[in-house]
Amino acid sequence: MRGKKTVLVVAVALLCMVGLIVSACAITPEEMRSEMEKANIDWRSCAGQTITVNLSRIPHAEAMVDLITEFEQLTGLRVNFEILSDEEYWNKLTIDFASGAGFFDVVYTGNIFYNYIAAGWLEPLGKYLNDPTYTDLDWYDPDDFWKIAWEVSMWDGKTIGPNTYGIGDIYHIPFTSESTILSYRKDLFAKYGLTVPTSWPELLDTAKKLTRDGGYGFISRGSRKWSTIAYNGYSNGYYAYGGGDFDQNLNPIFDRAPGVEFTELWGELCRETTPPGFLSTTWEDARSLFMSGANYGMCMEADTFLLSWENEDISEVVGKLGYSHTPGGPAGHCAGYWTWNIGINSAISEKDKKASWLFVQWATSKPFLLRATADFLTFPPTRKSVWFHPSVVAMTEKWDNGSYRKVFRETMEYKYTRVPWTISPEMTTINELWAEAVQKVIMKEVTAKEALTALGKKAEEIMEKYKK
Repeated sequence: MRGKKTVLVVAVALLCMVGLIVSACAITPEEMRSEMEKANIDWRSCAGQTITVNLSRIPHAEAMVDLITEFEQLTGLRVNFEILSDEEYWNKLTIDFASGAGFFDVVYTGNIFYNYIAAGWLEPLGKYLNDPTYTDLDWYDPDDFWKIAWEVSMWDGKTIGPNTYGIGDIYHIPFTSESTILSYRKDLFAKYGLTVPTSWPELLDTAKKLTRDGGYGFISRGSRKWSTIAYNGYSNGYYAYGGGDFDQNLNPIFDRAPGVEFTELWGELCRETTPPGFLSTTWEDARSLFMSGANYGMCMEADTFLLSWENEDISEVVGKLGYSHTPGGPAGHCAGYWTWNIGINSAISEKDKKASWLFVQWATSKPFLLRATADFLTFPPTRKSVWFHPSVVAMTEKWDNGSYRKVFRETMEYKYTRVPWTISPEMTTINELWAEAVQKVIMKEVTAKEALTALGKKAEEIMEKYKK
């Protein structure tokens, strides 16, 4: 496993040479070490132990790979790790969790994997946070995390229903996030005399006007995956219209009028203004296509993509993009929200859990996340102190003359960002079925009413066991 570290460190060095690293001086290694040592924590309380960390290939992992030696020097712990592609990562994590083998001590997760909590696979972290032997709360400062990022990582493991996150214990610490925003080509809008749409019918009309001269008005992920429902703009519009998945009694409400109306609009948008092959487009495809220089007028995707789109070494659209909230609807605004989190496998020994908490605390601390964001592009940050750090401000102020910072602040602080789905261990399963239903609407195999009614029947069967 150590051989993989060498490869990744070389890769990070290459990124530095081509200018992907934002700032090499946001916080130096010496300053980071000094900040860590200011904590009233016995970092060497588990010296001599070995922990194993499972990493998905994302910027935060690249930061950790490069900085693990510093953690080992600080703590006296030895860290083994595996860093895997996205599909490999989730497959291996699920096998380890389900088997109870406890091969991995520290793992990456996401905020909507409530099934991990319900199954007892993730260790509750409150007892470590509140143990002064292992945590200096004043130094670690949980209040520095954006409130929504912290709340969506909490659950009591049993309360099923709309908006039931933010209660109970915290099971994994958020280190980066994604909100779905509207990005658009300012040059194409100017060419065709268009303005930024503020309603969904306006967006559909604008996308149609942009679908000409070999270009397409709209691009996003469209594949049949749970994340397509959550993070390509569909959920933003569906919930902005007043749609829902279940009521308080866990009865399905997919086929109510607001959700049906929006789903028909979404079907028309995707059918008439997206490129061929849209229904197999992944999140990575959407990121690449929009920055390719081809004429894609608008994109609804995760704001983490801005790091690629605004990078002149790999993007053809630098300086051409504008950023806005996705349109509101009769029920206001909504922005689907995802956090990457880091947690502890509950199957390991108590001794290893304490050592693992030192690692989790280190990898989500202020100095680490500042360095990870400024030097390794772990973005957007979940800590407010990182977001307001001069190096991060300088980077993001360049994007659409500061418009993105305004959109981000309003999204996070005014709580357009949320997890709108009914909280349950079945969220991803139901969203997979939902994505299939929406694809049928896009292909005009069924009407939105028919598709959502059929979805409701399947979802009702799945959720029946949770009804009181």
